[in-house]
Amino acid sequence: MGAWRAGTAGIPSKHGFDYFYGYLCQRQAHDYYPQYLWKNEEKVKLDGKEYSHDLFTKEALQFIESHLKEPFFLYLAYTIPHANLQVPDLGLYKDKDWPINKKRYAAMISRMDNDIGTILQTLKELGIANNTCALECTPFS
Repeated sequence: MGAWRAGTAGIPSKHGFDYFYGYLCQRQAHDYYPQYLWKNEEKVKLDGKEYSHDLFTKEALQFIESHLKEPFFLYLAYTIPHANLQVPDLGLYKDKDWPINKKRYAAMISRMDNDIGTILQTLKELGIANNTCALECTPFS
């Protein structure tokens, strides 16, 4: 789930993935309110008002819940924060005396952090957290 760099010639299902939801072109992943995303090889039309990051989180949670009884691999490639600094709201940064782009960037990071927390909490609530390998990413220095 998330951005796939290869374009339509490299559809993830043709490279070993059983399921895919996201962008098939990294350039399109710069717009967080897309007109469409891909579910496997199906183009899913959107209204341009749905925040793609939120859709990825929702899809990831549904994927986890639908694969409880079997081993699964979930690769969730969030696209925030990156390129266009679009976010539905500035959250707790709204009233900060910061430049708008810094507020947006911080809000995107907080949104991603909260959603990763939701996914980890869901794994605990479903009783599979101790049987799950979650990889942490560290930023490049």
